[in-house]
Amino acid sequence: MNAGPAAPRIAVVDADVAYKASQKPVNHEAISATSALDRILKSDIVAVFDSDLDREWHQHARDYALTWRTEMESRHRVQWAEPNPGVREAISEVLAAKLTAPEIRAREKDAHVVALAIQTPAVVVSGDDKARNGYSALCSDMAPWKHVFWCRVREDLALDAWCRGTEAPPRLCEAT
Repeated sequence: MNAGPAAPRIAVVDADVAYKASQKPVNHEAISATSALDRILKSDIVAVFDSDLDREWHQHARDYALTWRTEMESRHRVQWAEPNPGVREAISEVLAAKLTAPEIRAREKDAHVVALAIQTPAVVVSGDDKARNGYSALCSDMAPWKHVFWCRVREDLALDAWCRGTEAPPRLCEAT
């Protein structure tokens, strides 16, 4: 089995993390999301955004998530990337070959996050298990996302170890 490249020190922080970190009243999801943002801020990890993810962040981020983003920018730890149509096209081709139209629509809403992780390369940090499970179920040698790492905000130990630089996060295509 090809182990693939090592985990990068760059994160695609899904807008669902911003949304959950901004929830009122505070609940378990909000605490997990805020903790994930804290861990990234305290590490040397750089956050990467493209125009689609930036738009989603502006839609969903409030309070702490906005403060986090501002702090990351002030520390020069935000990178910008332009969406790569070739990567998006490769993702769409795999989805079209394997899924029904409603399933494709459900996966397409997260395609920009997966595409950004592929092209940068970066680790996806997300609390969206539905998206993770949807892409994980389609893993094969042909999947453009076969080497993407995916950190779930609720998996404190894996996220913490990656942020500290002691372990790589799990790969999407090795998800359980």
